[in-house]
Amino acid sequence: AAIMLLLVPLSSGSVRAYLRILVEKNFFQLKYDYRTEWLRFIKTISPSDLNESLETRVIEAIGNIVESPDGDLWLQREQGQYRLAGSWNASRWEGGGQDAVLDAASPLASFLVRTQWIVNVDEFAAAPSRYQGLEQLPKWLLANGRAWLVLPLLHRDSLLGFVVLGKPRVPRELIWEDFDLIKTVTRQAASYLAEQAAYEALTEARQFELFNKRFAFVVHDIKNLVSQLSLILSNSVRHRGNLEFQNDLLETIGGSVEKMKRMLRQLQAEPEHGSAARAVALAPLLRKVVATQNEVGFKVSLDLRVDEIAVATDEDRLKAVVEHLVQNAVEAVGRRGRVQVRLAGEGGMAVVEIEDDGPGMEPEFVREQLFRPFATTKSQGFGIGVYESRDFAQALGGGLDVSSEPGKGTIMRMRLPATARP
Repeated sequence: AAIMLLLVPLSSGSVRAYLRILVEKNFFQLKYDYRTEWLRFIKTISPSDLNESLETRVIEAIGNIVESPDGDLWLQREQGQYRLAGSWNASRWEGGGQDAVLDAASPLASFLVRTQWIVNVDEFAAAPSRYQGLEQLPKWLLANGRAWLVLPLLHRDSLLGFVVLGKPRVPRELIWEDFDLIKTVTRQAASYLAEQAAYEALTEARQFELFNKRFAFVVHDIKNLVSQLSLILSNSVRHRGNLEFQNDLLETIGGSVEKMKRMLRQLQAEPEHGSAARAVALAPLLRKVVATQNEVGFKVSLDLRVDEIAVATDEDRLKAVVEHLVQNAVEAVGRRGRVQVRLAGEGGMAVVEIEDDGPGMEPEFVREQLFRPFATTKSQGFGIGVYESRDFAQALGGGLDVSSEPGKGTIMRMRLPATARP
């Protein structure tokens, strides 16, 4: 039995390799100081140079472990395809596949997912039988004379990408300890890359959310402009020969064009906080809004209980918000109703009230739905105006209160921090 036990490792290469690794792991000093290697890896990954991308730092951190001076990183940018995402000192590579695309169903990608092995390009060229199931390597990889190792970047057992390292500065043979350390750091690097991808996706989603929010406000403004222009167009038939009406028509159309241009600018990136803020006198602004409504045939009265009061904000946005509230009141009462706009001061706040004698709203609707986007009592409304108005007032440190009773009308009360009149 003892003789046969000795013959087994002598006759089997795989058994001998297993025993050698077993002895090295348990009876010999380890090749790496893992504390030093891990600290060096973290230091390299950390963004000491903001101009260097995470992909480049990942290649460098992994390459330093095996003394590789260059490499490429490939990531799955599109579903089912891997593309070059970063390079480190790889500008001198020839035939490195800079424009190549690796399909997820290719032999190399399938092999990396299934086995999670590290592929030695030179070893595969000399003895492909050692990589069972890997039929061939991509032509662009074989054409690269410096390609040495292909390291899978695995995240939750899926292939996030892979790193191609160049040949080391001095020839070296990798052992089990090299492979264990490389697998550990590639797993960690893959988690960093996956976290960055998730952050970028979240940032993009937030940008679309902000754009959609601004677009909803612009659509609401466009609806009001369309209503005004439609009314002017219907009156133009009766006043076609009236020169004064024609002049007012051109002036109104010009103002509408300018307003639409401002709305298009709102769809661009948000301006810096406070960059457009200045002291805006409320009395002249309210006079303009009321005059515009009266010109198109609606009766809106103005009660200025205080005249010397202003608000520090963007004048275009403030005017748009007031126009929203007044337009809502006008549409609620129709041509025979009454709408009054009031301006007052109260404890350091400028108070703008819009009162109408329209049908009013149910208390449940005011409490639960009025300030929610896309909730409206109007058949042709978008439910954006009141939501935008409260959001605007709260951003300035004020607020918007609503008092409404079915059959008796509604009062919109907007409070804004007052400042000295310009």
